[in-house]
Amino acid sequence: MLVLLGKVAPKGVWVLLQVPLFEFVQNDTAESSNLTAIRGHYLLCDATTLAAICAVQHRDTGAAERQGVDHVKRVFVDIGLPLLEFPVNKNISEHQMRHQLDPILATSDVKACPSCRGPMTIRKANKGKRFGSIS
Repeated sequence: MLVLLGKVAPKGVWVLLQVPLFEFVQNDTAESSNLTAIRGHYLLCDATTLAAICAVQHRDTGAAERQGVDHVKRVFVDIGLPLLEFPVNKNISEHQMRHQLDPILATSDVKACPSCRGPMTIRKANKGKRFGSIS
């Protein structure tokens, strides 16, 4: 999964492993003490600011594991951060991963080139036919 996320994530995004929620969530509710035990399997964040973009979680099939995943999902809904779930198998394609991840990355500050997946920058034309326009 880590290798696949590395391929799909643009160059301006880091993939971090097993990050405790309390490291990037500031919550003053009673449940905040629970955040030390909760970890996202993979956290995607902006490489320059380390701002969290989304998390990726394995979808387990057992009832006990399901409770933990459901709790993590509720916490992510509360903090307004997307949480993607993928089954625990090795048959996840790059296309499936991109299909779920691209809409989230499109709304983040990190913009990726659709052909090379590199970070895109906003530029202003200094001369020529498009002088002064931003592209």
